[in-house]
Amino acid sequence: MPLQREKDIGQRLRVFRETLGITRTSFAVALGIGTDRLASYESGRVPLRYSVFRLIAGKFQLNPYWLATGEGAARIGAIINEAPFANNIRPSATFSTVFDKFLALPSARRIFEVDEKLTTALKALKSLEDFFAWASERSGNRLEDHLPMDIIEQMHRLHWQIEQLVESSRPQVKPSRALKKNPRKKSS
Repeated sequence: MPLQREKDIGQRLRVFRETLGITRTSFAVALGIGTDRLASYESGRVPLRYSVFRLIAGKFQLNPYWLATGEGAARIGAIINEAPFANNIRPSATFSTVFDKFLALPSARRIFEVDEKLTTALKALKSLEDFFAWASERSGNRLEDHLPMDIIEQMHRLHWQIEQLVESSRPQVKPSRALKKNPRKKSS
């Protein structure tokens, strides 16, 4: 009988997919797995493999903390920095095992929380900029006619600084050899 935790992870995975408005078939195709396999993950019959989680996180920004615990936002902007633990992951490792050993560490969690806050701040600032652009276009006046130039410059500078912080919190990591499938040697 599957553990309740694996069922909870599977249920959150299904909720995540449905929230994105993606069918099971389309999601499975995007990940390169079968629909039966995805259904097994979503029901908790089979524990989610870390390699599959990694694909989902890379393509759809799935937050490992939300998937494991249900806490926080389901989507994040950060790319998981696997460098410190990549060589310690077996190809068959489950998501829950990798989460418990490496991703649930307080330092890793803080990185994701900061990224979540920066991403939220950037979206809010972008919405504000879009609103000002819309208001200027609608009124036929320039943005400078509505706001002092120093506020506009501060807004642009803040936007740039937040973008830089978000990008710096997303280290790009090449796929580790430990996560790649080991090709079987052909006997001669």
